[in-house]
Amino acid sequence: MCVPLVFPYYLAITQAWQAHVIQVADLTGPLGITALLMMVNGAGYDFICDGRRRLPSVVTAFVILAVVLGYGHVRIRQMEARRAAAPKIKVGVVQPNVVFNHDSGANQTVTRRQLAEMQLRSAELEREGADLIIWPEAGYAASIPRVNTGDWTETHPYRIRRVFTRPLIMGAETRDPLWRGGRAYNTALMLDEGGVFTGRYDKVNLLIFGEYLPGRELFPQMEKYLPASVGNLTPGDGAVIFPFRTADGREWRLAPVICLEDLLPAFGREIAGLHPHLLVNITDDSWFGATSEPWEHLALSIFRSVELRTDMVRAVNPGVSAYVDAAGRVYAKTFSSDPSVNPRGADKILAQVALVEGGHTIYAIVGDLFGYLCAASTLYLWLASLRLAHCTSPAKSSKTTTGVRGVRYLVTSERTTPKKR
Repeated sequence: MCVPLVFPYYLAITQAWQAHVIQVADLTGPLGITALLMMVNGAGYDFICDGRRRLPSVVTAFVILAVVLGYGHVRIRQMEARRAAAPKIKVGVVQPNVVFNHDSGANQTVTRRQLAEMQLRSAELEREGADLIIWPEAGYAASIPRVNTGDWTETHPYRIRRVFTRPLIMGAETRDPLWRGGRAYNTALMLDEGGVFTGRYDKVNLLIFGEYLPGRELFPQMEKYLPASVGNLTPGDGAVIFPFRTADGREWRLAPVICLEDLLPAFGREIAGLHPHLLVNITDDSWFGATSEPWEHLALSIFRSVELRTDMVRAVNPGVSAYVDAAGRVYAKTFSSDPSVNPRGADKILAQVALVEGGHTIYAIVGDLFGYLCAASTLYLWLASLRLAHCTSPAKSSKTTTGVRGVRYLVTSERTTPKKR
């Protein structure tokens, strides 16, 4: 049976909140935790059905489980020590709590009201000591030309910074007016204290049927049958790093990740090569309303922090915004609600993060090698079982015997035929 998935999903999600279990992800990725689940459940089944004969395999499975839990305990303590020794910054998240609306940029009243509310929450975070402020994906509702090198002028109605001065990472749609038809991108921008864009990242892994439609270029006539919510965005070229300078003059590497990209282990390994000190995920989950999806999204994203061993901040409209440490533990979070059912203003959350350089893990180097070894081992055992079954099948045997009246019979495993003397 094949089940198509728009979002990647793995059984390891069931252990996302079990910190001691998921630490092995820095060696094997989520596949190792899935394999552990299958092994323990298989051992339990064997014990119930045929405990005496299967006892060696059952004991082996639970020894492996004990080793994994012991490894988890050690790694958690190691990461606590690394985070305690690392520099800290306060990061504030503004959560706008608005309904997804593909045409919101065209509604000037909605756009200005949302922008003003985001600015006020940002000013409050600055007064509370935030060193960096993050707005979620599409948090800035107006489109920005890609030729812009910084913020709009003081008199512009869509000026980004008005009542706060801290560096900002925000999500916005950017357009290239020089390209025929005006290419559009789902972009994360970093605005420094001087109002200059010091970083730009274009989402690489676009959402199928939401941000792009496969075959759209080959069949342009489909445009007339598509809803307005189906975008026509251009993917970016790859992972990038945003430079962030602290008060002591030191520069740190922040890795922006947009929406579903925090679910992709392969993209996480690409980021690992840049050795970020912090993962910054900006997301718009308002498409799904008050469902389990925002919580599942958070659970799946936790594994990126473990695989890279670095902290992560998630700014999500309309939740769940969260802070995840380098051991995969959520230590601060907001709520999730459906703004179309329960409308409310923008919220904010502030927490401290540790700037731990990530990407120095076995999984970042070898990727899904564990999964490939498991697949190869399964194939080998299957072929070996077929060969064993063929070798041990009963061979055809024959012998000659003498029956009544001197008639000799040739007896075989298939049939008995008379043979005259």
